[in-house]
Amino acid sequence: MRFSELNLGRKLLYGFLVLLISPVIAVGLVCFGVYLLIEKLKEPRYRREYEASAYGRELGIPFEPHIRYSEGYKLYNSARERGLELRLERGADAHDAVLYGGAVYLLPWFETLVYDEAAQVWHIDDGEDDPELGAGFGEELRSVGTRHPGMPVYLLVSDDMLCTADDPENEEGRGPEYFGALLPEYVLRGSSCLAAMTREEGL
Repeated sequence: MRFSELNLGRKLLYGFLVLLISPVIAVGLVCFGVYLLIEKLKEPRYRREYEASAYGRELGIPFEPHIRYSEGYKLYNSARERGLELRLERGADAHDAVLYGGAVYLLPWFETLVYDEAAQVWHIDDGEDDPELGAGFGEELRSVGTRHPGMPVYLLVSDDMLCTADDPENEEGRGPEYFGALLPEYVLRGSSCLAAMTREEGL
C-alpha cells in the first residue's frame, strides 16, 4: 500500500514516528562524524608511534591506522621489548605468521574461536562462512608449509577469543583450562598470543 492510500490516522502515526526517530538518527550521525574527525586528527600521532615501534622500524610495512590493533603488531612489539629474536611474515592475504624457536606460529585472522559442544567441533568465527577449525587451519597450513617445509606449525589464540556456541559471552565463566583441554594440539592458548607462543603466562 502506498503512503497516499493510507487513512489520516496512519499518516499522522507514521509522521509522528519519523519526527521521533529523526533526532536519534541525526545525533548518531553527528557522533560518528565527530569520532571520524577525532581519529583523523590523531593520525599524525599514531603514525609517529608506529614509526618509533619495533614493528614499524624493522619490518618496513607501510603505516595504516588499523594496523595498531593487529595481533602481529602487538605481539612483535612485545616480543622485541623482551629481546626475543623472531621473524614476522605476511602472506598474500595479510595473515601474519611468526617464525620463532624453529617453529611457525600463525596469528589469528578471526575474532573468535567457537566450540560447538553438541557436535564437539571448533568453528572459526570469521564473519563470513565460519568454517570448521580443521579446514581453516589446513588452508593456512598449506600456505606456510610450502615456504617452511619440515617446520611445525601452530595457531596462536588468546583466552578471550574462546567461547562456546551456546554461551558466546562466556557468562557461565568457563576458564582457560576448560577450553585448553578441548583444543587440538596444534592450537596454543594463553593470556595473549605472545604468552601462547612462549608458553609463559602473564604476558
